[in-house]
Formats: sequence, structure tokens, C-alpha cells
Amino acid sequence: LVDVLMRAWVVHLEDALQAARAASARHRRLIRARLIIDAQGFGIANIRYLPILRNVIALGKQYYPEVTATVTVLRAPSAAAQLFKLVRPLLTPLMVEKISILGEDFQEGLLSHAGLDVSVLPTWLGGSAVGHGIVDPSPIPVGAGAALRGT
Repeated sequence: LVDVLMRAWVVHLEDALQAARAASARHRRLIRARLIIDAQGFGIANIRYLPILRNVIALGKQYYPEVTATVTVLRAPSAAAQLFKLVRPLLTPLMVEKISILGEDFQEGLLSHAGLDVSVLPTWLGGSAVGHGIVDPSPIPVGAGAALRGT
């Protein structure tokens, strides 16, 4: 399942890179992505996935360093802030500057960090954006990894 998710992450980064290139050409200035992560439900038990997160970070640092302008984590519990402390040494100073961890009351932080008004978020995050390819998230079903391996 991790391999499938990593490939999906690469596809997402490639899509963001191509979209940013096209937008940059249209606007005749550099356009970069603003990544929004919903951390609701993240808990201390997720620390066991730190090695996978290291791989995700390494991939982004090596192949896509300029795709993302900001990474804003919303609805983050205190465990997310603790994880960030563990991950921070793996990041470059520029990457640390790009990241903001915000709790449930994130509207002001989202605007000051990413320059985004909450209205551009999907409705399930308190915004009003519909369409534009934004869909409600779905949990990964139990046993999905076994189904992908064909077992």
C-alpha cells in the first residue's frame, strides 16, 4: 500500500508541477502550489509512520523543491506539532519556513501563512469551494493493501 501511495504522491507532484508551469507561462511570473493538509484524526500512534514520511520528504526535496510555495497543516492536534519537531531536522531551512502547523481555529493563520482565505477551501474544511476537482476525502478501507497485492 505504501508503494501505491508513494506513486500517487509522485503523480500529484507532477500534476502540480505541470499546472504551475502552465500558470507561470500564462501569468508571466512564477506560480507555485499551496499545499493544504487536513490533520484531523492524527494521533501519537501515527509516529510509527515516520520512516514513510521521511521518504515522502526526501522525494519532494530531491525532485520537486520549487513546486510548493507553502505547506499548511490544518486542524492539527498536538501530536502533529510533536511529529514536526521530529521531522524538522530532515528539512532545509527554506522548507521549514514553508510549513505552518495550525489547529482547529486556522482561518487567520491560513491567511497570514499561505495568503489564502478560508473561502477557497472545500466545504468540509469550512470553505465554500465546490467543483474544481475538489472531492470529499474517503478513508482507506481496511484490507486495501491486501487487495492491491492480489491476496
